[in-house]
Amino acid sequence: SIDTGAPRWARAVEFVGCVPEVLMTASKSNGASNRDESVTKVSYAEKKAHLDKLLDHFKTAFLVSHAKDDPQSHYHARPMGVLDHDDSGDLWFATSIDSPKIAEITADPKVLVTMQDDRRFVCLTGRAEVVRDRRKIDELWSPALDVWFPEGKDDPSLALIRVDTNEATFWDNSGLKGLKYLFQAAAA
Repeated sequence: SIDTGAPRWARAVEFVGCVPEVLMTASKSNGASNRDESVTKVSYAEKKAHLDKLLDHFKTAFLVSHAKDDPQSHYHARPMGVLDHDDSGDLWFATSIDSPKIAEITADPKVLVTMQDDRRFVCLTGRAEVVRDRRKIDELWSPALDVWFPEGKDDPSLALIRVDTNEATFWDNSGLKGLKYLFQAAAA
């Protein structure tokens, strides 16, 4: 793929937008679409800014991973506090290195992250990794984490989970028109 300078998760953007009266869909691979041309096109910058604004709104999310030792191959969802999201599309969470989610992510790093309130919904998919970088922990540390890590940011059990987002879908019905966007990372 060609590096467009856009974050990994937003390269080769396909756009799906909907307002109450109109539904637009994009094909899976060739970029062709079945779009109502009367609908105003939204630029990449506008879509990214809207997603960033939505992510700023959410302080918690459900992190869904594959339950490693489940003989029926179920998924495991748990609420998590969102520490940060950055321009590259990464989401950051804090956890204990002894948490079962660490083994699940190590065995299968594909995860789903969902966020919602009454009128806004975000669903992200990507690959999770466990991060033990002390500088990143210092950067993301918040006193609110003292509840789970009483030894503070130097707690030896503290680890971070970074979700490298490869797809983001969101619906925002908070304005006059509802919007739905789909971002997909380019195939390498």
